[in-house]
Amino acid sequence: RFHDPQSGAVLVDGIDVRTLKLTSLREHVSVVLQTPELFSGPIVDNIRYGRLEASMPEIVEAAKAANAHEFIEKLPNGYDTVLGEGGAQLSVG
Repeated sequence: RFHDPQSGAVLVDGIDVRTLKLTSLREHVSVVLQTPELFSGPIVDNIRYGRLEASMPEIVEAAKAANAHEFIEKLPNGYDTVLGEGGAQLSVG
């Protein structure tokens, strides 16, 4: 779950997703937002958000799959670069 509905329910195979363990749901479902959501904190934590137990090699693989690894590696602190809410610390230029 990313957000709980304010009314109604989101069902998967007839099961309200609010009754499922968050870790289990995240292992089986992916979300691709139109506008990327970046949280305040290190890049590594932003990537790990989708799978909290991910190892560093798995995080690097995810970044490579998203074509972000080379960009991240060029940042002064690499994967430890701290982002502001919404990626405020990143240049869009």
